[in-house]
Amino acid sequence: RSFKLHRDINLIFDDLALSKELEDYNVKVHLVTPMFVRTKMINFSTTAVRGNIFFPSPHTYVKSAIKTLGKCSHTTGYWIHGLQVVLKYSYILWQEI
Repeated sequence: RSFKLHRDINLIFDDLALSKELEDYNVKVHLVTPMFVRTKMINFSTTAVRGNIFFPSPHTYVKSAIKTLGKCSHTTGYWIHGLQVVLKYSYILWQEI
């Protein structure tokens, strides 16, 4: 559990470092870390393939993710994925206590 949290935190710090490195060149870094999106890559799950609120279609996901561009430097791109990430980290931190 700690490894996953540590890895995710490192990903965010790497993004911040890259942002700092490229700011002199007017390049903005936008880190998008989605959960599952209904593509052929998730054919292992019949629930995911059928789709529901947790597994948006690529069109729905991209439409949502584009709206976040320029508003924040790190996003999941889809509102329910953001909620899943909050719950995931809350659970990991709760297990550490």
